Amino acid sequence: MSGASTFPSPPSRAEAEAAAWIARLQSDSCSEAVHAGLRAWLDADEGNREAFERATEVWELIPGAALMAEADPPFNAVQHGNDVRSAAERRPSRPRSVALLAACLVLFVSALVLIGQANRPQTFSVPVGEQRVATLDDGTRVSLNTGSDLSVDYREDVREVQLKGEAFFEVQHESDRPFVVIAGDERIVALGTSFVVRHLADSVSVTLIEGSVAISSTENGKHKPIVLDPGQRWSVSAAAPPRVDAPALAAATAWREGKTVFDDTTLAEATAEMNRYGGAQITLSDPGLASLRVSGAFNTREPVAFAHAVAALHGLQAVREGENVELRRDRNAAGM
Repeated sequence: MSGASTFPSPPSRAEAEAAAWIARLQSDSCSEAVHAGLRAWLDADEGNREAFERATEVWELIPGAALMAEADPPFNAVQHGNDVRSAAERRPSRPRSVALLAACLVLFVSALVLIGQANRPQTFSVPVGEQRVATLDDGTRVSLNTGSDLSVDYREDVREVQLKGEAFFEVQHESDRPFVVIAGDERIVALGTSFVVRHLADSVSVTLIEGSVAISSTENGKHKPIVLDPGQRWSVSAAAPPRVDAPALAAATAWREGKTVFDDTTLAEATAEMNRYGGAQITLSDPGLASLRVSGAFNTREPVAFAHAVAALHGLQAVREGENVELRRDRNAAGM
């Protein structure tokens, strides 16, 4: 899945360079020029300073690192077949020892970076006007609609995701680890289920395609928990209490095919939905137009075509205003 996403990754260039600087500082050839180069490297970027501080902490954590760099091995005779050589003749030079320690440091830093990133929640972001599909670690598939953000936090006892925007979930069943979606103040628990969650501004809706979901509020007593049956949609907003209806399921998932379906929808709601997908933005010149009704299926990537269709339906004018389009009353139309 593209967009802003975080996954465990190799250590950054700054972290590798920080380890190399520590190796130079420990070397016999360390000079004022090395110190001057280090100062210049640290001043070049705040990220360099942070990487050097982390690498220094790791160097100090390696047991006996400094002593290993300084100490000489014992001068013992060791026999190899018919050849007898001293340990001093066989031991690597100090610069080689320091280089080996530096390599260990790089590996250690790498491990810490990978472990730290692996413990962070995965995040996905989808730009306005695009849709993406992601397969999570457990095999659950998530289709994300325009302008959506998803944070994934899988733990031993629960698989939890937080959603802003709209997503279609196809959840892999795990009896000992429920799948939970947090959308605003709502908590949706699913087992082996496919469903759509829509979290926009101050409203949340859940449409169940198949299986079962339980919905409750993260705020105690805000509303009663409810379990949906396939085909039902539960919705709530700041302006309206929870309600359950049964929309056409094809309409609830039409966005996955680049479509949006309106069924006796107010023009205000329809234009707001079309505007979510980017491109030309549709405005209404007269607040009185907001209550007009719209029905039909429209391409989310063609807002201008939508505006012209609405204008033809209601005897309006669709007037281009730069890159956008405004719906106006046609003063010359009969009855207007």
